[in-house]
Amino acid sequence: MEYIKIEGAGENLLSDMLYLLVTCDMISYVLALLESRDPTPVGIITKLKEYLLNNTSLRQRVLSEINTL
Repeated sequence: MEYIKIEGAGENLLSDMLYLLVTCDMISYVLALLESRDPTPVGIITKLKEYLLNNTSLRQRVLSEINTL
């Protein structure tokens, strides 16, 4: 199997991680389009978001921050 090595292009670990995150995200998006698939539904991420909203204080913290604006 052929592969391409992708390395971070930042000045530190955080910028490397963000660069790789965005790069891999775009690669998966383009590959989905090339395969004539809808790239938007990601079941596991949707479930994670629901879990975080329902089982953590994240929802309250976000609403609290919005109310301070």
